Amino acid sequence: MLGFYPELILLFYMLPLLVFLIFGVPTFLLIDFGIYFLMFIRGCGAYTSLLAELMYDYINIGAFYVRLCVQ
Repeated sequence: MLGFYPELILLFYMLPLLVFLIFGVPTFLLIDFGIYFLMFIRGCGAYTSLLAELMYDYINIGAFYVRLCVQ
């Protein structure tokens, strides 16, 4: 079946590369910024509670992944 449609073979070979790029780019951006990736995403915090800041930071990291994957 796949021999009749060479486009499907190309799709099957390129799909893992596409998935790697979609999820790898945000991950490598966060790794490149190192410990300062939270400042890159959100900036300085307005709350005095460390737990609230941590919660908002993780929400923003999730939104960062979703935004880059959609684009």
